[in-house]
Amino acid sequence: MKIFFKTAILFVTLSLVFEGCSLMRRNEPKELMCPVPSQGCKHGKWQGLTLDTTPDAGKLTGFYYRIVPVRQINSVNDEWSLSFVNKKTAALNFTDNNRQRLMITRMAAPDRFVTESGMYIPKDGNLGALSVVNDLAIFASSPIPEFSSGEGVTDTAKRENREFKIPLPNEQITGNSNIFEGKIKENRISDVHPVSEFLNSDFSTWESQPALFPGGNAFVFASDRSGGEGGTDLWFSYRTKDGGWSDPINCGDEINSKCDEITPFISTDGKTIYFSSNGHETVGGYDIFSAEIKQELISDIKNKKVSDSKSKVYFDKIKNLRAPLNTVADELFPSCPDDCDSLFYFSSNQSTGESNMLMMRGGFDIYLREKLILHEKFKDKPVVRKAPEIEFAEPVIKPDAPKIDKCPFFHLSGKVFHAITKLPLAKAEVSIKDNNKNVVIKEMKTDANGIFRLDLDKGTEYEVTASSEDLFFDSYSFNVEREDTMCFLHRDLFVPEKLVLRINFPYDNYTTPYKFVLDSNGIEMGRVWETELNLLAENIRMYNEKVQKIILVGHTDDQGGIEYNDKLGKRRADFVVNELIKRGIPKEHLEDRSAGKLEPLPQRPGEDMEIYRKRLRRVSLEKIFKKK
Repeated sequence: MKIFFKTAILFVTLSLVFEGCSLMRRNEPKELMCPVPSQGCKHGKWQGLTLDTTPDAGKLTGFYYRIVPVRQINSVNDEWSLSFVNKKTAALNFTDNNRQRLMITRMAAPDRFVTESGMYIPKDGNLGALSVVNDLAIFASSPIPEFSSGEGVTDTAKRENREFKIPLPNEQITGNSNIFEGKIKENRISDVHPVSEFLNSDFSTWESQPALFPGGNAFVFASDRSGGEGGTDLWFSYRTKDGGWSDPINCGDEINSKCDEITPFISTDGKTIYFSSNGHETVGGYDIFSAEIKQELISDIKNKKVSDSKSKVYFDKIKNLRAPLNTVADELFPSCPDDCDSLFYFSSNQSTGESNMLMMRGGFDIYLREKLILHEKFKDKPVVRKAPEIEFAEPVIKPDAPKIDKCPFFHLSGKVFHAITKLPLAKAEVSIKDNNKNVVIKEMKTDANGIFRLDLDKGTEYEVTASSEDLFFDSYSFNVEREDTMCFLHRDLFVPEKLVLRINFPYDNYTTPYKFVLDSNGIEMGRVWETELNLLAENIRMYNEKVQKIILVGHTDDQGGIEYNDKLGKRRADFVVNELIKRGIPKEHLEDRSAGKLEPLPQRPGEDMEIYRKRLRRVSLEKIFKKK
């Protein structure tokens, strides 16, 4: 099914996700709209048994499944996938300001993830889901349908193409993406380059959603290239003897249909492929399927003897993961940290009609299917109702051994320093906020050596903020799990004289920041810009009697003309001023101006230009104190 979005920019933003349906955004809630297939795409109606996800289902087997939305990372925008870097850390792929981005998240509980930081990837454009094996990372990226000349470029200059590089026209970019690989370490990917010249060298096809096999010597991906079964197919490529990648090989009609197959994932044991399809037999829309990977394929990949003949069958036993995991809406991007039977993550737009800020859901959200093990004492209890005729695996009953935690709480300590002099700050204000309840639970002052100490319960996300009357503030958030045996945590804070707000604006934009603010290295932090301004407003109010004025200075990156950037910097500073006024700061206490591009930061050795320009786009603040 070859389908195009009505809006080019929106299409490109989502082209990494899938091509096959158009996302219509009017006044009504977002809805996935799929035209009638035009080239023989037909699918059957899934007629299997629905999986019972109530605790009653486990009274005979010793376990049952539950399906729930993942807490803390879903929003009213689109969250597409969780790509696991290890068993506890995953890269969240989401849409922010019509641009696909990646953030590092940590599993606080199977159904709760905490956003920690952005990802350093020296590749501009929309970024798709990651696949990681050891230090190898592979992902898709598509061009952004805008002029790459950046800030300060007038519409006239764009039209006349004077002194600026203009990329491909929108109609040539729309729906295209390519696959890249690099080396990953923590939240940084380096040595980024296209996986091979055989993929989309002329931007004429859509190559996306790569998923590595265990060992990293092969990957499967979705593509609309010619030679497939129809629509978007799944293909795979393997590492050749010279260290490159083979030409793509179609996964065959055991996997691919006349419709669209997308978002593949390979289990960590290499025995199963999971993917989404709107073909085969579906509950509705895109369903998630599994299929067995024959060990012959693993052997052929290892021996570099993979056959591209359609008579060679490498996949078998395709299964619909059935309702209620699959719904009449769309289920995409399956993934697992390890055992897919225990924890299985996916995205779905099933709550689109319920979209609201209170639920913090809407569009596509991340869901979890979790296998819950019941205590063996339930095994001999009478059955309340007849168990459904469902084929279960042999139960694995966990013993009821009590868990002994040497530290039911933990001891937090830290030292507060002056960010410039590095001298400890005595009597600095320290506040501890319970982020789960959104309340400050403790306020205290540092001792003569700048040290603070207190005991805190485990299982709660806390925010620690330190401030001083003649300085600004420093802050961090953390969470110690209940199962964590840690008894002590020490972390220092450094309070600055001048505060730099790195609210991350898109090029030429001053009204709609990206969701997350940047750290001093130009990488997204796990803090949204609204929270950063809340902390700033609270700091100003705390020392309001001693502060005469707050001076804000707007800065832009190095591109474009001086006059235009001067206006842009002023507008960004105005944005912060207006947000502070909304938070109760008197307008007469705020004064703003623009430095435009005339007060740049030094570029660091080897720093990627895109990261450097992110650091340049900032608003700096300085306190002017009343005369004593």
